[in-house]
Amino acid sequence: MRLELKNLTKRFGSTAALNDVSVSLEPGRIGAVLGVNGAGKSTLLATVAGVVGADQGSIQFDDRLFDRDEIELRRKLLFVPDVPILLRDWTVVRNVAMHADLYQRQVDSAELSALAVELDIADLLDWRVNQLSRGQAWKALLLCVAAVKPDLWLVDEPFASGMDPVGIRVFRRMARQLADSGGIVLFTTQIAELIPTFADEAWVLDRGRLVFAGAAADLMRPSAWSDEGRAALRLLVGEEAA
Repeated sequence: MRLELKNLTKRFGSTAALNDVSVSLEPGRIGAVLGVNGAGKSTLLATVAGVVGADQGSIQFDDRLFDRDEIELRRKLLFVPDVPILLRDWTVVRNVAMHADLYQRQVDSAELSALAVELDIADLLDWRVNQLSRGQAWKALLLCVAAVKPDLWLVDEPFASGMDPVGIRVFRRMARQLADSGGIVLFTTQIAELIPTFADEAWVLDRGRLVFAGAAADLMRPSAWSDEGRAALRLLVGEEAA
C-alpha cells in the first residue's frame, strides 16, 4: 500500500491543525511524525484514519481515493490513538476476537499465545481491560494488532504508552515485520533522538504545516533543513540543533 496526502487541511475554528500538507509514504516503510504539543500530529493520524474529516485535500491508498464510509478501505488500516480503543468491560481475549471479527481475519491461536507469553500478559487474557494498567492495556492492544495485521498501522505516541521495555521491544519488532511484509507504519512522537534507529522516514509538523519530510537519517542534520524547519527542530532537540 502506498499512502499519499495531497494538500490536506483541517481546521478547528480559526486554528489550522493541518495546513496544506502534501507528503507520501511508500510500502515497506516506517514513518515518524514529529512536532511539539499542538503541532498537528494526532490530527494528521486521525484524519488519515477517517476518524476526523478533512476540510480540504485528499488521502489516497495505492492511488485510490480514501472514502471514510468505504468499509473495504477502512479494513486496510488500524488506528491506535494514545489511549488504546478497547472495550473496557470485556476481557482481553474477547477484545482480540472482536478485532479479528471486525477485520474478517482468522486468528492464529498459537501465534497469539506465544506473543502473550513474550509480552508477559499470558495470565491476563481473561482479565477485563478495566483491571489492567495502562501499559498492560497497550500490550493487549498489540495482541489485537497481531490478529489484524493491517496494511497501514497508525500509532499515536507509542513511546509514551506506559509499556515496559519488553512491550516497547515487541512494538518495534512488530512494526518492522509489518513494514518488511509490504505494509506501512506511521507513528507520532516528540522524541526525535530515537527516530534514526527506528523509522525510515520522518515528517515534522509546526503549527499544522509540514516543515520537513525526508529520510530519518537526515533528521538530526540541520544542514538538511530549511531555515523555517531548523527553528522547529530546535524546539524538538534543543539549541544544539541550531
